[in-house]
Amino acid sequence: AAVWLGMEARQRQRARWGLAYVGVAWLALHTHYYAVFVLVALNLFVFTQAIFIPRTRVNLTAWVLWQLLVGALYLPWLAGAASIVGGYTGNGDSPSLAAMLPRALSVFAVGESVPSEQRNVWAALAAALLLIGGVRLLLGGATDRRNLWLLSCYLAVPMLATWWSAQDRPIFNERYLVASAPPFYLLIAAAFDGRRFSGRAEQALRWLSFALLAALFAGMLLALTRYDADPAYSKTRGWRELAAAFERLSAGLPPDKVRIAQNFPDPTLWYYYRGPVEHVVLPPAAHDKAAARAQVRALVAADVRRILLPVQPAPNWDNDAIASAVLADSPYDRVAEQQVGVWPLRVYAGEPDLTLEQALNIDFENGVELTGVSNLGSNLGAVRLTPGGLLAVTLFASVPEVENLATLKMTVQLLDSTGQLVAQQDLPLTDWRADSGAARHRTYGLALPPERASGEYRLIAGLYNDAAEGALRVRTVAGADAVELALIQVEEGSR
Repeated sequence: AAVWLGMEARQRQRARWGLAYVGVAWLALHTHYYAVFVLVALNLFVFTQAIFIPRTRVNLTAWVLWQLLVGALYLPWLAGAASIVGGYTGNGDSPSLAAMLPRALSVFAVGESVPSEQRNVWAALAAALLLIGGVRLLLGGATDRRNLWLLSCYLAVPMLATWWSAQDRPIFNERYLVASAPPFYLLIAAAFDGRRFSGRAEQALRWLSFALLAALFAGMLLALTRYDADPAYSKTRGWRELAAAFERLSAGLPPDKVRIAQNFPDPTLWYYYRGPVEHVVLPPAAHDKAAARAQVRALVAADVRRILLPVQPAPNWDNDAIASAVLADSPYDRVAEQQVGVWPLRVYAGEPDLTLEQALNIDFENGVELTGVSNLGSNLGAVRLTPGGLLAVTLFASVPEVENLATLKMTVQLLDSTGQLVAQQDLPLTDWRADSGAARHRTYGLALPPERASGEYRLIAGLYNDAAEGALRVRTVAGADAVELALIQVEEGSR
């Protein structure tokens, strides 16, 4: 709209057209600051035209004044945001010009949701149509050649400026090229405009153009299908699934006891997840492991019981898997991992301050003592959980140097009202965290299947020797082969 109004202002030489151009250009800059490249392209066209065509120099002073007015209106925003714009470290890369061109043309032609190995094909089809459109305009009249120069500036300047601005920091992303979309489509449309050739050459060129356009339409349909149906390409579908997973996996705990941790500060998540659980960024600054450790210490101090970490590739922010590393070294145990869309969603849980919520003091025949349990919340008589949710429980034990310690495992199981197994996790006692002396603790995570009905479930624990034939249970001194830890009430929509 700014380009069109700018051209109208030049041709009509009326103040109202100039003011319309100023207003729309100002709004474009506030939509995305890369719109400045469009204005640069427009001014390049105007001034080169004035250099080579003397009659177009009329009222060039007025044109300059319009540009100065746009700049003056934009200065307040620019002054306020300059440090942010200049300090942005990016979430892209710094491709070579040869690598950027096929990526850009492919995205213009069929979008982002095609496999990377197909980009060169779609880029070649698009380039062929652009070439045909450009040749038709070049062989046309003076107005056609003027339009070709305008559209060439409009397409090339934003593309090249976006690419060049990413050479000293990894901020190139195809979506920033959207400012060049209008001239791309107009140049392709020119491939079907008028007769520039005669006879069979014109007919062959038209058939070739239609064949190329039909191929691009097929690519667009493929891309739209992938976007709609394949989570690997569909951001909307993937983000919605991730938001739903956060709801399920945070159920059963108060919101202030859960955090969502991002290993890259991607704001897209907050368009889709509107729940009460707060989020943190690990690391809070690019590649800052010390700050990430401090952030985890703050979570421990706040008695946060569960952390949900969707891991996304972030080479420019978390290239050394800092988020996973600092959580592995923290008081939290990694209790579950689910693949949600394109994200491995890791769940860390625990009793960070190691406070026993319920003493058990159950002795097993081999000398191991299950001393207590925590991290089940305040209502230990009837813990509430939602279908598809995660139950995390921290067990405490005294583990002396008993025989066959290396093969001893503690199992935690969730049973329905008929005694059928619903969920289970088994961990070797050697994987438990050592506290002091013989004292150890470990957090277990049991994912409840989403199809389970509401009702009461029993949470039990047992000890067995994994190396013994049949993995026989180690009984308690009272003769039981399992210890009941809690009753779990599963309810739809409970938190």
